[in-house]
Amino acid sequence: MMNSRFKIIALLFAAFFFSCSSNKWRHTHQSDLFISYDKSGCFGECPTYKMTLTGDRSLNRIGIRHVDFLGSSFTKINRKNMNEIESYIRDISRDKLKPQYMTGYSDLPSTTFQYSIMPGDTTTVIFEKQLAPKPIIEIVHILDQIIHEKGWEIE
Repeated sequence: MMNSRFKIIALLFAAFFFSCSSNKWRHTHQSDLFISYDKSGCFGECPTYKMTLTGDRSLNRIGIRHVDFLGSSFTKINRKNMNEIESYIRDISRDKLKPQYMTGYSDLPSTTFQYSIMPGDTTTVIFEKQLAPKPIIEIVHILDQIIHEKGWEIE
């Protein structure tokens, strides 16, 4: 009888500890997430802008040239998009990332993509076209779709 009570208490304690630790990791992960990417210009009329996403779902954009939105504005992305982005972040194989994925052509716009899931671990990848690993391309695609949505506030 005493042995079964001990097992039950130990099991409840373990379940509580696991639950708290996994929630803490998820909370820390979301609050520390940082993604930034810059689209460079070209010799023509390529859009030039910068986007920054933080773990609280705040998305900032700065339009520089050849975009519908010049200057700084912000919005909050929806939870579905945030969950997709976090899923793609988990799919990035950091140990296999190259610092650059470039074609070598001088007039192609490039994207400088930076991400961090905790302070001090920022990874930077520069790429042209769709040459970066798929998770990075998908994150940029999701955020580029949001550029055209309504609800942006001017800073």
